[in-house]
Amino acid sequence: MARRTRSRSRKTVKVNRKPRKTRGTKRKMNVFMKTMLNAKKSKAPSFKYNGKTYKMHKKGHFIYYKKA
Repeated sequence: MARRTRSRSRKTVKVNRKPRKTRGTKRKMNVFMKTMLNAKKSKAPSFKYNGKTYKMHKKGHFIYYKKA
């Protein structure tokens, strides 16, 4: 009995794709986040929010602010 060999050509199958939904608008940013991002951009060593001071900390290239 001879073995059957597969043909090397592949059939192209047309995929019916659904159109992408349009994304909604971005959510309004929290006041704390706005203040923190402004401090990050200006590389401020600290910033105040709600009477509390937040100081900059670094881990490698990662910068974050923590309550002092």
